[in-house]
Amino acid sequence: MNYFQTFKYILLIWLIFNLISSCQTGGDIVFNNDRSIIKRIFGEEIKNIEPAIIKKIGLIDTAVLIIKENDGSNPNVLNVYSLKNYKKLSAVGEYGISNLEFKSPKYDNQYYIKQGETYCKILDANNYDIREYKLRDLLEGKLILTNRIMLPSELVLRYNSIWLTSDSTLIGDYRSILTSKPYRFFIYNLKNNSADWLEFYPEIEFDFKSNKNSQVYTSFCSFSESYGRMGSAMHYIKRVDFMNFDGSGKTESVFEDSSYDSLKHKFNILSDRKSKIFYTASFAGKKYFYATCAGTTLENYIKNKGNMQLHLFDWGGRLKKVYQLDQMNLGHFLIDEKTSTMLIVKFDSSKQKHIVLKYKLI
Repeated sequence: MNYFQTFKYILLIWLIFNLISSCQTGGDIVFNNDRSIIKRIFGEEIKNIEPAIIKKIGLIDTAVLIIKENDGSNPNVLNVYSLKNYKKLSAVGEYGISNLEFKSPKYDNQYYIKQGETYCKILDANNYDIREYKLRDLLEGKLILTNRIMLPSELVLRYNSIWLTSDSTLIGDYRSILTSKPYRFFIYNLKNNSADWLEFYPEIEFDFKSNKNSQVYTSFCSFSESYGRMGSAMHYIKRVDFMNFDGSGKTESVFEDSSYDSLKHKFNILSDRKSKIFYTASFAGKKYFYATCAGTTLENYIKNKGNMQLHLFDWGGRLKKVYQLDQMNLGHFLIDEKTSTMLIVKFDSSKQKHIVLKYKLI
């Protein structure tokens, strides 16, 4: 049974499960009352990674990938570093208007190993494609395209992340201010060009225009093909969902606050610096799903006031550990599970560029 054939059944299970769990208190995560799982850790700057305007940081098996933003300085797009000592190994790719150049690259930690070779998948929304490159070529300073998968435009222009599975299925979280259609997730079969959708969930009463609704459901998602699961950590709601796309029909959700009163009757939630934000990034490890949580106002996040947390869940949806970090305004991150190390991007106002911090997950 493939992903697409079971998707409608999974949606039904999703709705039934959440109706039941919303009436129970057992699904709540009460972080403040369980101090035993909270560990405080401190970060240090990785000097081998030079300051830059960083668009994304990610993991390619044994290497760190940093995608630099197109800031007008004509930087190399893909910058590869050693995961062992963080020394720079190569820099390839350019921004440009041709189909072989990059326009809006994004890396969601999608890589696979085949016949001893490691391949990574880079998304480029404005080129409507997913591009595959061999890690060995990147390490040798060569940008050789091994595969290019064209994406349907109706998905690409309105998505946060898209994952391509091994059976030619696209799975992703959908966000668009261009439509009032109530979609939160999609699954698209490239073989027959057909799509199915999961509507916005949880249901929230709004008192503002419909084109704002989809942004309120903003979440930071990461997909594990080995588990067939997506973890979704929401930005404006302290809620983490786990959805199965492997055909088992089992879906679980965990959340702390299901009342969502702070979202009701607030027309300016997306621009109000006093509005509260929660999850800010996520990462899918082979063992765990990780998400950084601010749990404070947008203003405090911007001004680096307070301490961000890293929440660690197993892929069954159970919270295993909470790490309290030594600062607040942190961005994208990766986890090296072999050494229990987190690399996370931080904007350094003195340099007007991003730096990379390292935390040991003790």
